[in-house]
Amino acid sequence: MNEFNTRLIKKVQAQSLRSVIYDQLEDMILTGVLAPGERINESKLSVALKVSRAPIREACRQLEKHGMVQIIPRRGTFVTKIEVSDVKELYDIRASLESLAAEKSATNATPKEQQEFQDILETMKEAIKADDAKHYFKANMIFHRKIVLTSRNANLESLIEGIYNKASLYRRTNLSALDRMSISYKQHKDIYKAILAGNPMEASTQMKHHVIDARDALLNSLNATMEGVEALKIYDRVAN
Repeated sequence: MNEFNTRLIKKVQAQSLRSVIYDQLEDMILTGVLAPGERINESKLSVALKVSRAPIREACRQLEKHGMVQIIPRRGTFVTKIEVSDVKELYDIRASLESLAAEKSATNATPKEQQEFQDILETMKEAIKADDAKHYFKANMIFHRKIVLTSRNANLESLIEGIYNKASLYRRTNLSALDRMSISYKQHKDIYKAILAGNPMEASTQMKHHVIDARDALLNSLNATMEGVEALKIYDRVAN
């Protein structure tokens, strides 16, 4: 029994360490410390975090499942690049699936769950006041998952969760842009009002508008970034 307890404790400790490293790496990616396309140096991270490379590899495998990194055999682990084509495809799928979830939520959400939506909105509001994109993003994800949960459709929930994992990098990047949190908050309030009123079609319409607007804002940001990079390349060629 003592041997079993020791093994269990070590397993829990390893999982906790992996979670801590996962959170650290995720934050470094989402805040731009690790840039898209950058190789994650396990040796340097091992020294910096004062851990072995094993939990770093485990955390990277988990990040890969969530679309945050790509593990290329014999080359290493790289931060996922944001591709315009992926943004269009994922957000179009999100718009269709989440508008359906919002429609169902407006019919199925209980008074207690409706109050929980209100509580989440308050958390989002406080994050905006503090200019805290990280906590706003977490509250934003809770809000969306609550809508999916109150749709009472397990298959829909499974499909959307897969999209969330792939799109998390894009969503956090988008919320870091100027004024996006305030715009996002207003749109979430409109979705909530429709759910509170028990209006399925309005909830669906507001959710679709929210996701498409987020898609367009992210695409505009990506296009502006690419234009800036191209302008620098032209300048370098002329200057040299």
